[in-house]
Amino acid sequence: LGSVPDEFMRRKLRILSTKRPLFFIEANNAPNHLSLAREARLVQVVIRLLSPEIFSPRLHHLSTVFVAGNAEFLRAIESVHFNLKGTPSASEVEFLTFLLEQQLVKSPTNGRSAIPDARPPAEGLMVGHTTFSALPHLAQRTERHLEELLSNHTHLLGHSLDALADKTTLFTRRIQNAWKTRHFDAFAGVEVRELLDHLVGSLDRMDTIQALEGSFLSAFVRHQPQYQPESCVVVSGSSRTGLGILGFHCGITDVVIPDLSWSYEQCFPHIHVVPLTESLALDAEAMIEKVEELCRRDPAWRQRGAMVLNNPHNATGRIFAEEAIQKLILYCLENDIYFIDDLAYQNMVPANELPEIKTLRQITSELVWLGLADAQRADRVISVHSVSKTDCSAGSRLAVVEIRDPQLRQQFEQANAQIKPNLAAILISYLFYRSSVQAVRT
Repeated sequence: LGSVPDEFMRRKLRILSTKRPLFFIEANNAPNHLSLAREARLVQVVIRLLSPEIFSPRLHHLSTVFVAGNAEFLRAIESVHFNLKGTPSASEVEFLTFLLEQQLVKSPTNGRSAIPDARPPAEGLMVGHTTFSALPHLAQRTERHLEELLSNHTHLLGHSLDALADKTTLFTRRIQNAWKTRHFDAFAGVEVRELLDHLVGSLDRMDTIQALEGSFLSAFVRHQPQYQPESCVVVSGSSRTGLGILGFHCGITDVVIPDLSWSYEQCFPHIHVVPLTESLALDAEAMIEKVEELCRRDPAWRQRGAMVLNNPHNATGRIFAEEAIQKLILYCLENDIYFIDDLAYQNMVPANELPEIKTLRQITSELVWLGLADAQRADRVISVHSVSKTDCSAGSRLAVVEIRDPQLRQQFEQANAQIKPNLAAILISYLFYRSSVQAVRT
């Protein structure tokens, strides 16, 4: 249900549910008293999806979603969510908590709350054989008293919000100009506190969100110059989400991977595994032979197939030989096959010194420079660069995907646009990357 049904429709659905095995999913932010879960015998067959908008209309761009309903269904949803997107973004949960605890957004004034009532069914104090609801009533009186105290300070909160709104107008023209050039650091030189105030004051403005993404990309590519800024897309949900979009929404349905890799079957419909060597090294010849076999079986395979490589490798921890990677890159480019770099652990090895392990894009650029690879065909290399583990911000669920093929990138962007951005993760990563290269490296 995408909208709140009226009384007549709720009654009709309740009656129908007694005759048919119906299950209801509410994606309408319905207040508690208007939810089907309040209807007789429906509480176990209703799943409620609630966005932060239940706290304030200004929060409708935030990505966190609350799921309420039958515990068994919630466990199944949690399992599938982990497989497809990983754990929920810790930064977004903390950001929403911060906004609510600091009372930086106004609660909706029309209608009752949509926050599920999780009050325990306390029966109060027992006197003889009579049960009085003394404890719940006392709690309610205390709650009302606290609400009265808080309301006395509402005008102070309003004054703070007005100040934030004034700051928002100062950035508007700068933001609009920034996005004319797509990726420009609109907040260069802005102090952290002032930037946070601006973001809080304009949470409901899409141009602010776009400017933050653009500023993050601008800072990111300064540290990763091998990427083309105009070919990069910010993905909220980390590399798992980026790979899943490629596999389920962009037509790359079949991938060839080295054995002992993590669960790529969650990202691509069809997986073809090639064993490593006895020393757990990358077997480039066997990878190429597997692709040749698939193409012989189906000449159209190269249109939907790709190789995927994770280096350093999860789960063996091995750093694959650059010569083997070069051989795979040259083969894929010569045969118009996509080669995807699952870059989740860039330069991460158990060593005392900071290593530099070349990415697929860096190696490809060198091959083009040496005249060994064609520059146009080099667009078949796709990079899915996670910032979560590489930059010690695990749990933020954020990645940058570089796709140089314009048609494929357009498909990717259309699917990615359906995902709410992880604003806090983007903000934190932007503040990190706008530091100097030396500061980021150390």
